[in-house]
Amino acid sequence: MPKQYQTYSDFDLVALLKADDIEAFEVLYTRYFSKLFNHAYEKLHDRNLAQEVVQDLFIHFWHNREKIEVRVSLASYFFVSLRNLIINQFKKRLIYEKHIDKLALTQNQATDETNEWLDFQDLQAEYQRALQELPEKCREVFMMSRNGASHKEIAAAQGISIKTVEQHISKALRTLRTLLHTRLNTLLGAACIVFTAFFQR
Repeated sequence: MPKQYQTYSDFDLVALLKADDIEAFEVLYTRYFSKLFNHAYEKLHDRNLAQEVVQDLFIHFWHNREKIEVRVSLASYFFVSLRNLIINQFKKRLIYEKHIDKLALTQNQATDETNEWLDFQDLQAEYQRALQELPEKCREVFMMSRNGASHKEIAAAQGISIKTVEQHISKALRTLRTLLHTRLNTLLGAACIVFTAFFQR
């Protein structure tokens, strides 16, 4: 990489980027990644998710390099884009938590509709097995939250901070999502139809 690239302004590098200059992209990536990652982590409290969000931002930035219009500053452009990606992550998290809650609250129920496609007990069993694979403290915190306890109440009962409670719940949701996704992919294709219909009620 030419050393003078490091001295170029953001506007100069964006101009080079529009001409498909990969070295200009690498300089911008190095210049802004840490700042963007730290901001994302501060909001999401999840290092892997923060890194994923920032990587997505740069991938989109590269793919749309010819259409990029930086009107004020590249830093402003990046942080506005990052804010939107973080908001999307919060929306996904809320939707997923709602789905997990529905599954937890109905684990003792079965319907004729689901039995026509797949024994609902299989789905319940997968959820229970996934729960047992969580670390003990993480599982306890998660189940207390699912049973209606506030983060403050859980923190007091477990002798931990509210931030640690949030981290346990985030880890539990992420682990359950991964385990259930992997295991459900091994079931009959019809299960996907039932699973979707169940959550849309």
